[in-house]
Amino acid sequence: MSTCSCYGLYVTGGFRTVAGMTQAINDNATDGIGLGRPATQEFDLPNNLINGTFQSTPFWRFGDDFNAALFACACQMSQAGLTEYFPDRGVNYGIMDLSNDKTFEEYQNAYNEFIKIITKKGEAGKFYFGIVPYQLNGRAIICEGVVSKF
Repeated sequence: MSTCSCYGLYVTGGFRTVAGMTQAINDNATDGIGLGRPATQEFDLPNNLINGTFQSTPFWRFGDDFNAALFACACQMSQAGLTEYFPDRGVNYGIMDLSNDKTFEEYQNAYNEFIKIITKKGEAGKFYFGIVPYQLNGRAIICEGVVSKF
């Protein structure tokens, strides 16, 4: 924990259960917990953890595959940005649910095809980056160009 009372120490990464988060704070190992990837699967996750609805973060199907997780999170955040919010539908409406086997398989197929395009463009000396085109309401979010030689 920080020795200066004017600063707080917040930790992100690896916390998945309320018990683990609470213990880290109670043991003065941290002043707070940051939730990154798990919050893109469940946009109201902090509220659900605090009010006791959930005792842990949602199961994360990507394990330690940071690249696959990064692309999935970016896709979910893009879906959230492209979906109009209606309180009666909830904050997760319009965002892919990767705990659903069919959705996960469809997303994985789209992700694998996207990685093939990135690889092919890279081999041709071009860069290609964006959001995996899955459930984006027909929109493409891509940045593409030529890699310059130094």
